[in-house]
Amino acid sequence: MSKPKMDLLWVKKEVHRMDPVLKENDEAFKIAVILMSSVIIGANIKRLATFTHYPRNYISKIGLYFRKNEVWKNGKVDTSEWFDKDTGGIAFWLCVAVGQGYLKRSFKTK
Repeated sequence: MSKPKMDLLWVKKEVHRMDPVLKENDEAFKIAVILMSSVIIGANIKRLATFTHYPRNYISKIGLYFRKNEVWKNGKVDTSEWFDKDTGGIAFWLCVAVGQGYLKRSFKTK
């Protein structure tokens, strides 16, 4: 079995699969597309603008929230909580809320 082609259409289908109610012009949908796309091509504003067709200044604004909250760090995406069997889907959408500026990530120190 071959891997799916991870292009923009695939990303949008995945976001729709995760939340079928969202419309493509909803901010949460766009940020989810940016976030998922950054896993594929990296946390690079120019490449994300080319891939998603969203304006660079819009992606830069979202990127500020992602970097400040370490969703994006050193050009990579912190997906460490997304694949938890029980909370992974929630963790992804919480990162989307971070990109919207609604939430801040906090980290427990040991």
